Amino acid sequence: MPFAQLIGINGYGKSIVFSCALLENDKEETLCWLFRTFLDVMDGKKPSTIITHQDSAIHKSIAEVFHTVFHRFNLWHVMREAAVEFGGFTANRPGMEAELTHLIMNSLTTEEFEDGWIAVLEKYGSASNAHLKLMYQTRLMWVPVYFKHVFCPFIRSPGHSQSTYSIFKDYVLREDTIEIFISQYNIFQMEAVSIEHGDRCESTLKKPMLQKYTRWGCS
Repeated sequence: MPFAQLIGINGYGKSIVFSCALLENDKEETLCWLFRTFLDVMDGKKPSTIITHQDSAIHKSIAEVFHTVFHRFNLWHVMREAAVEFGGFTANRPGMEAELTHLIMNSLTTEEFEDGWIAVLEKYGSASNAHLKLMYQTRLMWVPVYFKHVFCPFIRSPGHSQSTYSIFKDYVLREDTIEIFISQYNIFQMEAVSIEHGDRCESTLKKPMLQKYTRWGCS
């Protein structure tokens, strides 16, 4: 039974769980129900930006329910999936992976990225690779240069969502019943709220630190 969490970032740069659901499956119609229910609970207020892993059902359901919301794929997930798909493909072409990564991370214009992508594929004889074709076709959804006008500081890392999942695992066991699961989740949420109250108090009493923002986040 899929467990879905809708996770956001609060004003202190930390993860916050907006809602969750136990789903029968992860089909498009089920996800549409999830997102519509979320909207109903939030009194119709939509998020400004949605970042997800690369999945057709998720993409279609977001387009159906949140059609005016800015949606992009998590770059880390795209790159991880590419590494799995390529296998020994890039290993047999020394330098190719590094050149593509540099191009993805550092292109300043869409023309620079597109011209560079074509040049790299020609250089390594990779223009016919099916997964590289798919990556290029979906480039508007994950290559940073195509949405540098939008603030997406956490698109390069899965840290916020994965840290929430890993912490929640401390509260439940695989053999737990649904009743115990829900009870433990409520405890998890209450402790999360308590932590956020502490952050709010600390931010009120302490002077703000100087933070440097980049396209990937802050430091």
